[in-house]
Amino acid sequence: MKQTKLILLALFGLFLFNSCKDKDPEPTNPITAVSNSIASLKSMTGISLDQAVAKFTTIGYAQVTSFPVGDEFIVRFFAGSDSTNGYMIYESKGVIFFCGYLGNKDKATSLSNFEKYSQDCNSYMTGKDFIFESELENLEGESLSFTTHQEFITQYLAIKLNLQYASESWLTAIEGVVAEYDYDDEDETIQTFIAYINREYAPADMFEEKAIIKNILKYKKTK
Repeated sequence: MKQTKLILLALFGLFLFNSCKDKDPEPTNPITAVSNSIASLKSMTGISLDQAVAKFTTIGYAQVTSFPVGDEFIVRFFAGSDSTNGYMIYESKGVIFFCGYLGNKDKATSLSNFEKYSQDCNSYMTGKDFIFESELENLEGESLSFTTHQEFITQYLAIKLNLQYASESWLTAIEGVVAEYDYDDEDETIQTFIAYINREYAPADMFEEKAIIKNILKYKKTK
């Protein structure tokens, strides 16, 4: 959970601007401006890599690094001129099935962002049949898990000023959303994260383990 984030630091420290050929917008994805909203992240899935690159190019983001995860998929990071944020996508068989937004801010802003992401994810999944997983860890290394969003929020509010790590995931048979807050006390950085998963295009065995959150997010921390 607190592994070294060299890839992410490299992502945020590199300001690369690559010239990418414009592509026609995907007709089934009407949202063309990429942002950190769930609707926007969702619109980045189910499309080809070329289409995703074209969308990122329109907001001044370019790929800065990538690495394969076995033979199943490729993780790609995109950054722009702002070193405090970036995007990551998972690509399998030429199609994007995961898109997430990463941000490095001060503690107050990060807590506020995580709370918004948490609420956005919970609202998006309201009324759907989902598996919920969550985890909280304080600065002393004590961790707890919860089976409902309300239980999670109640304890989160009680320890938020002493928070090391927080994550929630909602997963249905066809999609998933994730919100995460991660404080690295070694380099004193805080990272927040929100992501959308399109299971139609994702490797099936990615969701076989019970610890869905860790199974999804472990690639974000791969060196």
